[in-house]
Amino acid sequence: MKVKRFTALLLILILCIGMISASAEEVYPDMMQNGEVEVEVENKVENETETEQDAVTEEETETESEHETMIVETDTEREQEKTEQLQQINMLDSVLVKKTYLAGDLKICLGYPDNRYFTGTASGEGGVHWKTASPTENLNSPSNWWWLMDGWYDTYGSACYFNANGSPNNGPTSSGLVIAKYNTSYTNVFFNCAQYKELNPDLAGMTDAEAWAHWLQYGMAEGRRTSYIFHPAQYKTLYGDLSAAFGNNYPTYYQHYAQTGRAENRWGNYATMYFNANGGSCSTASMLTSYGMPVGTTPTVHNTASLPTPTRDGYIFEGWYTGNNEAITAGMNCYWINDLTVYAHWKEIGKATVTVNHYKQNVSGNGYTLAATESVSGSIGSSTTPAVKKYTGFTAPKTQTVTIQKGGTSVNYYYSRNKYSVTVNTDNGIAAASGAGTYYYGAAVSVAITPKAGYKINSVTASSGISNPYNFTMPAGNVTITATSTMSDVTVTVPLCLIAGESDTSFVITSDNTGGIVTIEVPETLQFIQENKEQVINGNIQLSANTLTADRHQITGTVTTERFSAGSWKASFNINIKYQAE
Repeated sequence: MKVKRFTALLLILILCIGMISASAEEVYPDMMQNGEVEVEVENKVENETETEQDAVTEEETETESEHETMIVETDTEREQEKTEQLQQINMLDSVLVKKTYLAGDLKICLGYPDNRYFTGTASGEGGVHWKTASPTENLNSPSNWWWLMDGWYDTYGSACYFNANGSPNNGPTSSGLVIAKYNTSYTNVFFNCAQYKELNPDLAGMTDAEAWAHWLQYGMAEGRRTSYIFHPAQYKTLYGDLSAAFGNNYPTYYQHYAQTGRAENRWGNYATMYFNANGGSCSTASMLTSYGMPVGTTPTVHNTASLPTPTRDGYIFEGWYTGNNEAITAGMNCYWINDLTVYAHWKEIGKATVTVNHYKQNVSGNGYTLAATESVSGSIGSSTTPAVKKYTGFTAPKTQTVTIQKGGTSVNYYYSRNKYSVTVNTDNGIAAASGAGTYYYGAAVSVAITPKAGYKINSVTASSGISNPYNFTMPAGNVTITATSTMSDVTVTVPLCLIAGESDTSFVITSDNTGGIVTIEVPETLQFIQENKEQVINGNIQLSANTLTADRHQITGTVTTERFSAGSWKASFNINIKYQAE
């Protein structure tokens, strides 16, 4: 009876293995070639074990006969039966050496442990490791960067005995086989089998397993695009810090993006989006986009998304659209991988006129006079800011922004007339000057200069290129008038010849000065001589005053001499005349 139970168990297990192997062959036919080779080896082992099983069967038969003749307690029979079942399972293990199959994302290796790490090579994934572990053994985490270690499991993947870092986690009660379990969290970031084959036409017809193996063996080093979201060559182009660090070592770009770049919101790909203003004008011709990233962001600015706004007279911009009339908005996720042209959509609203009036302040400072009028056209409902003019001598007002109304809109600009100063500078000979002050640009200016008595105006000049400093029109700038003076000319009359006799001789000195002081200086003594004689006669000169002023225009002088004989006598002397200001 026990033999029948064992035989049934064996058939069920072999049937399960056959079903699993068939299932694995359907999913990974390339993997099963190695499995078939192993089965041939296993069949030899199976033949060898059949002899062992026959021996065991004979022993069981003998044991059964003995049990039929012996009286044994029920608990003892059950214990022995359990032992025999464990022996049969151990024998079954020898038949299943190194058969492989997939269970979810766990690849299980059944077979005897050989106290070393085992990397499965049937699929080229390198995703399975197994070894014998004791309850207290600290296991390492055998993994590649493109796999994430989930933990250590028993041979059927049903219990985690160790954490991913190898620390104990409810370990087995006895030494046994444990298997490393992985997930593809890193590779899922950038690798998609279907897209990998689509983006690389030379891989068409491959199974997913073949595509994955191709990338591990060739595509990674070649820098092939692995999905819509990641293109290592474009990743290198976008970020100079990475190209400087990694050069053409493409595997490092995959690893950086999976482990760091994605978390930093770096772009893994890009395409160019071109803007067609469609009859309007747009300041931005194109911008980069990245599949899976918000439209309107940049490779370095991820928090702000914006698209340019075109303009067109008589129209309102309604948005950007693809050639298939799909709306493209800032912040939406980019769903294309190739360059794209978007087109501006418009709504016609009509045009109206804006009349702009320019008023100048009058020269008197009171009121304004219209100087110019102009008209500009714009779309109804749109905003416009007419420009102000630049007038010499005026201050322009601030610009006004208005909304164009259907019936037209008016804008009035008022220009303030500037004021400038006139300064008159004089010297000591100028008694008075008028005309200094502040004047509006364009005002008439009159300047008067009055010299002091005894002085006359020497020169009057003006800055700013003014030719007539006495009467001019105020320019757009300050003016300086400079007046200089000099003393007036004075005529002093002195008699050229005096006739001396026995009595005193008088004479008169006159001047015509209207200001200032004329000083007359004469010698105190005189000497008269006669020609061809050595006789000398002494005399002197006295003046009634030695100055001539504007109030006294003449003075009297007297010459007194000694008595001298008849004849012709002459005396020569100098009279000094000085003229100075009062």
